[in-house]
Parts: sequence; C-alpha cells; structure tokens
Amino acid sequence: MPLKRSLKQSLERLASLQSRYNIFTSVSPSPYTLSNKEEISKELAGYAVSIKDNIVTKDLPTTCASHILENYKSPYDATVVKLLKQAGVHILGKTNLDEFGMGSGGIHSIRGPVINPLYPHEEKRIMGGSSSGAAASVACGLVDFALGTDTGGSVRLPACYGSVLGFKPSYGRLSRFGVIAYSQSLDTVGILSKKIDILRKVFLVLDKYDAKDPTSLNEELRGLIEKNKKIKKLGKSVL
Repeated sequence: MPLKRSLKQSLERLASLQSRYNIFTSVSPSPYTLSNKEEISKELAGYAVSIKDNIVTKDLPTTCASHILENYKSPYDATVVKLLKQAGVHILGKTNLDEFGMGSGGIHSIRGPVINPLYPHEEKRIMGGSSSGAAASVACGLVDFALGTDTGGSVRLPACYGSVLGFKPSYGRLSRFGVIAYSQSLDTVGILSKKIDILRKVFLVLDKYDAKDPTSLNEELRGLIEKNKKIKKLGKSVL
C-alpha cells in the first residue's frame, strides 16, 4: 500500500519543504495522470514518485542541475519513466543532484545544495549524493519511492545520509535508455524508499528487457537467471 498520506497532502507540504531543503529542480503541474477507473488495474496505482533530474521526461525539464541543460526538455520519456506511468504512478517532480551526477555530497548543483531534512533544528547538513534530492524526497515522506542513479554509490550514499533504503540493482537489469550517463559502463538506475516491499514491487515493474538499451540483459539471460534461482531453491528444500 502507498504511504499513509495522500498526494494532495504531499502537494500541500511541498512548497514549505522545498524552501527549506531544496529538494526539487521542477515540480509536475499535474501529477494526477490517470482516472480512478484506470488506476484499479495498475500495479503501482496511487503511488507517488520523484525522478532524479538526469533521467529524461517529456513532461518536465531535464537539466542535470547544470547551466548546460538549463532549458532542455526531452521529446520522450526514459524507459523506466514510461514503465512507471504505465503502472499508474503519479510523478511529483524532478529532483536535485550534483551536476551530471558528479559528486557525493549533493552540493554541486546550479540550484544550490540539498539540505538533509533529518536535522531541521540543527546546523545545515549535507544529504549525500549524487541522488540527494531523490533521497530527501523520500526522507520527508513526500513520495512513496524515488528513482535515482548510482555509479559508485550515488543512490546508496544519500540513502544512508537520509536513513532510507537505497537499492542499486545488478547492472543490466533496469533499462538505462533515457539516462544521461556519467559513466556508461557503471551507471545503474536505482530505487529509494522507506519500505522494502515497495522497493521490491517497483523493481518487478522496472525489471524488463529493453531493446533500446544495448546494456540491457536479454530475455535468454534473464531466463537463465530465473532457472538458476529455481535450482538453488530446489536444492535448499532437498537439503
């Protein structure tokens, strides 16, 4: 189930939290994408998500927190974004990051640093990076989960700083088509949430072969992985 708050409540809190913690680079003017009847049959119906601003979206700007792409708007959605929309997710907005993902503190952005919401009454502290805004949006409870990207810790670091769960799937499991890469041979789309069951549910929605991504694991390899899982499970039951 989605977190115990409505999308309307998140939108009402967003402006205040944004001014304090600098989480978003842009906010969706209309996150309600589906009618109630359509939502009933969707895997992630009613869930709210934020998208790191180096994953392209056709409805919102993709800036990578850089002057270079300050006015760029993609003509298409990244495959992971497309799959989330098909699953009934509401996209709240795009999140702040170290410019082009190059940083581990969430401080190197044309938008300014992301502030850690776990310390509202203390001296300002960093959120970790580069998926700083993604982790902060989850830590604040604005979204059920967030998409980030991880090259050498860019999901896992801010997850630790924000006391949330950060999952970097194995390379090739989630499509990178539409991700503005920092390092092609290492970049992986990752998922952040407060709940492990939400991470699992989102992963199952996004764990698909994508012919548009040359690094995506093909169906044959995915079949072998599932076969090996079943063999190991059978072996354990016999023992």
